[in-house]
Amino acid sequence: MPSGWQLRLNACVKNRQRKVRRVFAMSSLENPFDRKKVEKLDYDVQFLPESGRYLYGKKSVIGVKAVDKNGVGAAVSGEIFADEASVATFVTNDLGMGVFQLKIDTPVKKLYAVVSDNGDFSKNVNLPLPESAGVVLNVKPDVSGVTIGITTEGLTLPDSTFVVLYDRSEIFFCEPVAKLSSRFKVNNENLSSGINNVAIVDKEGNVYAERAFFVLPQNDA
Repeated sequence: MPSGWQLRLNACVKNRQRKVRRVFAMSSLENPFDRKKVEKLDYDVQFLPESGRYLYGKKSVIGVKAVDKNGVGAAVSGEIFADEASVATFVTNDLGMGVFQLKIDTPVKKLYAVVSDNGDFSKNVNLPLPESAGVVLNVKPDVSGVTIGITTEGLTLPDSTFVVLYDRSEIFFCEPVAKLSSRFKVNNENLSSGINNVAIVDKEGNVYAERAFFVLPQNDA
């Protein structure tokens, strides 16, 4: 039978062991105030068809915008897949902006991009699917003006449908679609410096396609 002192000593040792185990368990917990913890890298990547839509069977221009969690542009790259088949590649600059061409001939169930950077970041991003019917605008500015292409597929526009070019305060151009070729040019002197818009609209106010573009200020010297 242990003496009283021996009992007290055993109790003290057991108590010390419990305290050590408790301190060790607490030290193994994650410190919520550790600001040195590395957060998982992620980017917001958007795919933006020219004039808001694109069509099956037509070569289309797709813009890419990639930003980090602070809204700062990010350089990423990737590959586009249509039902697991590779159909295009893309890359963005240091401002997070890029553009590529895409043509999907037949209907698909899924269209997505595998996006990555030069490090460990990688994720899949879904793209909007092409449409079977609609109107698409293609705008190509140059030093003297802007060339506008109109593509119509799967629908017949009303006779009273117009191509309208305008800025915030003025309409510069308004002609019936039927009188224009599928591709025409408007010179810069007929436009406003800054942001302009082109739209396909009928007399009822229905907008079939719309696209903004920028005209550089003219040098009068």
